[in-house]
Amino acid sequence: MDQVSQNHLTGFLQLDQVLKLIPVSKATWWNGCKSGQFPKPYKLGPRITAWKVMTKQYQSWNLGTLQPRTAPPV
Repeated sequence: MDQVSQNHLTGFLQLDQVLKLIPVSKATWWNGCKSGQFPKPYKLGPRITAWKVMTKQYQSWNLGTLQPRTAPPV
């Protein structure tokens, strides 16, 4: 999936694809997975981790309940 669209997503997304939809850092994403804020990852292979798209959590992602990152003040 080269181009990530928020419409009609099904299946699995890898981390780089998730982060195009959810404007958080990798560390924030992984911490959210550990705390239960974000959905649990699935191991699809020895070096492949992905997330199911059509989950209840995805609905909150798609509705934009997460706030975009802002650059820290300089």
